[in-house]
Amino acid sequence: MLLPAINFFCLILAKVAAVFIHLFDNSLIITGPVLRHGHHGFALEVAKECSGLSASWLLLVAIVAFESPWKHKLWGMVIGLLIIQTINLIRLISLYYIGDWLPDYFVLIHERVARRVHKR
Repeated sequence: MLLPAINFFCLILAKVAAVFIHLFDNSLIITGPVLRHGHHGFALEVAKECSGLSASWLLLVAIVAFESPWKHKLWGMVIGLLIIQTINLIRLISLYYIGDWLPDYFVLIHERVARRVHKR
């Protein structure tokens, strides 16, 4: 039911990341939610697991459960979602450059570091 909306969000996230990457690297090719380096061929797909939506939903639920006026809750939701998505955007751009410049370390940084963060 929500999958088309999530896929659309991933597409928008990839396009926003592409705008920032294009500031420093004109070889980027974007095809849907996939960011591909034009010279080296490294590709990064912005999948639903990479969207930051899980953290966003958790934040929204926590804010709604917290006892405070709705005006404060709405401000917390807006600011919190902006912070989460900004950090996620920085993460995606960083992963793109890590995959391009240090491909041998991409899996280590993307998967193993993320697992350690989630275990805490």
